[in-house]
Amino acid sequence: MARFRFALLAILAAPSLALAQQPPTAPTEDVTVTGTKSREVIANFVSAFAKPTRMTGKIARWEKPICPVTAGLRPMANRFVTQRVREIAAMIGAPVRTLVTTRQVRQRVPIAS
Repeated sequence: MARFRFALLAILAAPSLALAQQPPTAPTEDVTVTGTKSREVIANFVSAFAKPTRMTGKIARWEKPICPVTAGLRPMANRFVTQRVREIAAMIGAPVRTLVTTRQVRQRVPIAS
């Protein structure tokens, strides 16, 4: 009977001993984030990273990929201008469509020679 009591006591005490041996957790830190809804502050932040277009005075954004195509120059010049527009678009983060068909050409940008 004494062995039974000892075994029962050992079974009941084992979980509490395991909990007592766990390392203490690091204290948590409180972080407070403050923001602003001031249009002036937001406008100053955006203007520090973006510049409005000359034509509309608004910041450009692309919802659909652009399809640069050049026509009216010698073939070698057409390829050069198209490739350069693609490179600049990639540098500024504008999405560029890889394959262009005549149905996809919707807007023409004249280039003075």
